[in-house]
Amino acid sequence: ANSSSLQASTMVSSIVTTTRTTYYQVDAMSPAMPYPGFDAGCNIILPICRTTNQWLGTNPAPANWTAAPYQICEAWPFFFQLPVLMIMLITLLNDGALISIGYDNVIANPIPERWDLGFLFCLATVLGSVGCLASLLLLAMALDSNRAGSVFANVGLPPLEYSKVMTMLYLQVSLTAFLTLFSARTQGDFFWSTPPSLILFTAAMVSLIISTFLASFWPEGNLDGLPVMGLALGDYTLWPLWVWIYCLVWWFIQDMLKVAWFKACSALKFFQPFAV
Repeated sequence: ANSSSLQASTMVSSIVTTTRTTYYQVDAMSPAMPYPGFDAGCNIILPICRTTNQWLGTNPAPANWTAAPYQICEAWPFFFQLPVLMIMLITLLNDGALISIGYDNVIANPIPERWDLGFLFCLATVLGSVGCLASLLLLAMALDSNRAGSVFANVGLPPLEYSKVMTMLYLQVSLTAFLTLFSARTQGDFFWSTPPSLILFTAAMVSLIISTFLASFWPEGNLDGLPVMGLALGDYTLWPLWVWIYCLVWWFIQDMLKVAWFKACSALKFFQPFAV
């Protein structure tokens, strides 16, 4: 179930970016620009910008042009993808936490158990679908944050740079994958019904702390040609807290749907996961 959540979220995040619209803005250090063929405006509040001193216009550079620094701004990509390094970190930290589940506390069943693959497949679909829906919803709200009437604007949150959208989704997918582990381990009971072992709890906390630290303080730069920046960098530093709250809310929703699924299966006798 935990792997299904990670794979579903990763599948959504791995679509290749195709094109960007480029706009050229005047920098205070380059008063002679723009030249013909340049668009001095951008169509969103926080476009993807970088400084250059190279001539990148569609027309030949004028004879009087000097290589003074100016801003290049790009509209956001039409498709979203997470950099490969972020996906690898999610997988590495997630697998590290999963290894420790072999030392978890369990309540032994008084009768022998057998695998019911149909039941497990449907349960993994329930858990994974909740994680995927949470990722898609957060991505949609983050990409829409530059609009005046967006969800973020209505609750008083500032617009996001595209570089922070990247780290926000990285953190959300990471937290959702780790929290799903605690939901899946208790089967038909709520996640708090059986406390995890110290080894499992420690491994999961280490992975959660590392993921949160990376997402919060990732140095500003580029990965796979895409801008990235830590959520705690810049003027607004509370984004990691809001992502944590968002993931915890969805974790409770996920766990309640899991318990409801178990109860429905028992009442309607769809599956017999504990049969001999």
